[in-house]
Amino acid sequence: MTRKEQVLFALSHREPDRVPVMDIFDREIAEQVLGRPSFWRAHFKEIRAYWEGRRDEVVEKPEAGCGGFRQGTGAGRRHGDAGPS
Repeated sequence: MTRKEQVLFALSHREPDRVPVMDIFDREIAEQVLGRPSFWRAHFKEIRAYWEGRRDEVVEKPEAGCGGFRQGTGAGRRHGDAGPS
């Protein structure tokens, strides 16, 4: 069963093969885990950085941004998926 099907089953009060789970975190939590400032879900902060000419701070490699958070915490993995090897 796909993740979309799991959600649709749950919303229609039918039992999916697994419980659909969604990762939710905000910028403050991401900054604590990453140990540095982040532009994740900080739209005004991001626009201001562009306006001030700090583009390089905003445009990060995916593994340094939210991906780094997910990798560091194990978030985003499905139950039973293998962890980092």
